Amino acid sequence: MGTQPVELNARGRQGRVLSVDDSPVVRAMVRGYLHTGGYQVQEAQSGSEALRYLAAGAYDVVITDLHMPELDGFALLSAVKREAPGTEVVFLTGAHDVNSTIRAIRLGAHDYLTKPLTNADAVIASVQRAVEKRHLYEENQQLLNQREALSQTDRLTGLANRRAFEGGFPRETALAQRYGHALSVVVLEIDRLQELTNAHGHQAGDEVLRSCARTLTGQLRAGDGLYRYSNEEFVAMLPHTDLVGAQRVADRLVDALAATEVMIPTQIPIKASAGAACLSVGDSDRSTFLSRAFAALHEAKSQGSPRSEPRQVPPALSDAPVSRARRRTD
Repeated sequence: MGTQPVELNARGRQGRVLSVDDSPVVRAMVRGYLHTGGYQVQEAQSGSEALRYLAAGAYDVVITDLHMPELDGFALLSAVKREAPGTEVVFLTGAHDVNSTIRAIRLGAHDYLTKPLTNADAVIASVQRAVEKRHLYEENQQLLNQREALSQTDRLTGLANRRAFEGGFPRETALAQRYGHALSVVVLEIDRLQELTNAHGHQAGDEVLRSCARTLTGQLRAGDGLYRYSNEEFVAMLPHTDLVGAQRVADRLVDALAATEVMIPTQIPIKASAGAACLSVGDSDRSTFLSRAFAALHEAKSQGSPRSEPRQVPPALSDAPVSRARRRTD
């Protein structure tokens, strides 16, 4: 039987190590050396037991014998790389087992130590280097995650951008089709934004967009998504919302923007147009669903309708109803 799991969140430890060997003598030596170095050690007497510990908690380093019954060190290394990327592996090998050592390094092992383990400093130094490499991996992952988040965020408004929408839209439509719940989108465009920018400057145009983002965000539910789709266009993705609900949201968004005034330094009213569409049972291509919303937006812009009204899209587009909306005219 292996030892009981130790707490993995104790403060002041230099790292978390999983020691794997079918020999209790070797495990005791590794544990003693690493405790001296300030490391937290969990022991496993087989590769299979090590996998159970890895599934239950995070470890910085796995230090393992190569030759064990049931699941050897090579199989354990493969599992670690697959299930716990970033966790480093240090092998224990015989002094003359050169071929196995070379194979382990080529498969991604961080380092190897030869048995018998008579040098405590060598064990601690190897694990320390592995822990440092693990920390670098985590830092790199954080930087990559931050970079990915920035690449999907509109810097001006702080909203998710078109790239984020194009990444999330297929997932939302697939979920809606799989589980049979409604999904709608509202496409909204700020009217004559370029004219406003030309008349009052880029700072004025930027402030209008930031104000629009704040207003629109405040009108949506927590589960809805709001995206800056292009320079003057926003898209609201509305899970569990049918066409009637989407029409109401479109009207509410347009009216909320009409009530928003930007001081730069004169008062500038915001005017907007919107179109809505609901995912149809016959939508085999999700792009046609979005196209219907844009078609409704274009119609709203051309007709200047004061409210959203249901209509039927021409057969060339779809048989699903969509809506159009424009600000109230005073």
